[in-house]
Amino acid sequence: MKRWTPDCIVRAKDEWDGVLAQYYCEIKTGNASFERLQSAVMKELAAQERVLQIRVQSNDLPEQYSLRIREVESSECFYGAVSASNGVF
Repeated sequence: MKRWTPDCIVRAKDEWDGVLAQYYCEIKTGNASFERLQSAVMKELAAQERVLQIRVQSNDLPEQYSLRIREVESSECFYGAVSASNGVF
């Protein structure tokens, strides 16, 4: 049986409509890789839910860090990147 427990679940919501989107997130730091089983389960879940892979590069904390966020989809993948300095996006 394949199982994966996300590191966190992020819910985007507003005060009028409630939850707008929900993301299941797996977070890795540095060069840690996403395990094959994790990736397989994330792809399966992505057919029904929104799944994000988040990579944190923390070379010079707390002065600078960068995040790479990738939405996992069952067929195609989206890659995005966010950089931050002093914790401000």
